[in-house]
Amino acid sequence: MLAEELHRKYRADLAEAKERDRREAALVFLDVTVEVGKFEVSSLTVRRYLLLEHLNSPFLGGIEKMPTKRDVVNFLWVMSPKYKPDFRSARRFYLLNWFRFLRWQSLAMKIAQLIIDSMANGTLPSGNKSNREPSPTWVAEMVDGAASQYSWTEQQIFDLPLARAAAYMKALTARLGGENTTTFAKHSDKVRHWYMAQIQKAADAEKKDKKT
Repeated sequence: MLAEELHRKYRADLAEAKERDRREAALVFLDVTVEVGKFEVSSLTVRRYLLLEHLNSPFLGGIEKMPTKRDVVNFLWVMSPKYKPDFRSARRFYLLNWFRFLRWQSLAMKIAQLIIDSMANGTLPSGNKSNREPSPTWVAEMVDGAASQYSWTEQQIFDLPLARAAAYMKALTARLGGENTTTFAKHSDKVRHWYMAQIQKAADAEKKDKKT
């Protein structure tokens, strides 16, 4: 690929990638539901994350163990827009969905992909560089920071979508001048890395031609 053609492609791809990054960043502040099969799934809030963690959901652990049908139904109930923390509502959901023809293995794969995408977007809590597990005190740190700076109640913080909570915490850290808050643009960075790799590849090929 000629240098001019390569640069033209890079500029076009970068413009498209920046637009995707912009849309995804804006989407963080919208309460949207997605479809997993025929089920509606709400945004993963701090409260829902803690409920799934309490249920030992394998979907939060990088799928280190194979999910069961119960794990799938548990996830779909906790993440349902109709979720209520009472036995009667849970029982009704289970009776409606447990004995029906449920392709739960297919749903498990879709849920796993949803979680993987959330991790890639920085939605789920992540560990430090030396430890892939999230800090056991991340909830307390989030509540303390948001309550102190924004005067939000604990319940308001628990009902925040994790993606939005993470965005607020990054902004808060940047404003207070804390740890390094380098911003990553997933799609734009991917295009830039590809472009640099192509330039390096062309440079290496040119050196090789000169030697021969």
